[in-house]
Amino acid sequence: MKGEQRAENNYYVNFFSSKLAVSFYMSEGMRRQYVWEQTADHLRQGIRDGKWAGILPPERLFIEELRVSRDQLRLALNCLRKEGWIEKSGRRHQVCGQVEEPSGQDRQVVVISPLKQAEQSHNSLKILDSLRDSLSRAGTSVNVRTVPALAAKRPGRRLEELVESSPHALWVLHQAGRPTQEWFLRSGLPTAVLGTSLEDLPGVDLDHLAMAHHCIGLLRRRLRGEPRVILFRPDRETIGLAKTERLMEQELEDFQVVIDRSENKFVPTAIERFKHCDVVLTKNARQAIGVSGWLERDLGRRVGRDVSVISLAGSPVLQFAWPSIAHYTVDGTVMERHLRRIIHRLEKGVPGGKPVTIMSDFIDGASMAKS
Repeated sequence: MKGEQRAENNYYVNFFSSKLAVSFYMSEGMRRQYVWEQTADHLRQGIRDGKWAGILPPERLFIEELRVSRDQLRLALNCLRKEGWIEKSGRRHQVCGQVEEPSGQDRQVVVISPLKQAEQSHNSLKILDSLRDSLSRAGTSVNVRTVPALAAKRPGRRLEELVESSPHALWVLHQAGRPTQEWFLRSGLPTAVLGTSLEDLPGVDLDHLAMAHHCIGLLRRRLRGEPRVILFRPDRETIGLAKTERLMEQELEDFQVVIDRSENKFVPTAIERFKHCDVVLTKNARQAIGVSGWLERDLGRRVGRDVSVISLAGSPVLQFAWPSIAHYTVDGTVMERHLRRIIHRLEKGVPGGKPVTIMSDFIDGASMAKS
């Protein structure tokens, strides 16, 4: 039995080795195929040629000989299963036979985010609306989905199901955590990031470090002594804001910097800290408005006189609040334009390039107390 198994494995090894040079190519004038697509094509051709009947070889053999990751292989298998070439048989796959393949499949752009629409910032909504309008005029559909699993530590199973439902999509990750980005990077799927991305994934984001440096200089110029600065952000972890936190803790050594991660979005649990703080930094506009009202109503601390409030993400409503709240904002049309260029390159099979960062503008407001 062992000898027969080795002979069977050698047969598959020789078959794959002879086909790799033929299948993994980029023809002139054609869109470059991604790894999972090349793998799927390779498996289809093997079924057409009658190389497999019954049960497919183990995944381990495919991974070793095709030199692909497990995620890429499973994406290819999911694609073939959806098309009807194979079906699940326990932990292996059963060949169903040849099927008529669809021609001219249109690629769609799928934007996935762990945040519901009501939880997203004004700037993010503006970027996504503009992206949908510009791509739809070019004949590309844009589908925006809320996927809470993007914030999970192990999102693989949910992502496999998601990709299987749209195997030919181009993916845009919004506010995606590191595990999700690493999964898409391993999969080889055409992917762009709206927000802070890993170095190997193309994307568009705010320049968080530049914003942090500006905010630090602003605090040093306007505050005296040893002020207490509280960064209030009970929301989920984000890569970009984590960089801001680390820089502020390093650079503001003579300040008392506290990061408050209370579960409630507007009312901190460490009330004593806020009775004596000088500055409150919030992640977004909703937090800024909620904390400002809470400070005055419940603690008797007047914003703009006793304490300063700054929002690290802007919204037009902040300029009309009373008092108006100082904040950082960015031109959404500029970010959308960069993101659209990345998507067009990915559609053509061209690498998306390095992540692009955009510097925010500071909008002063009456919420900044005078020193």
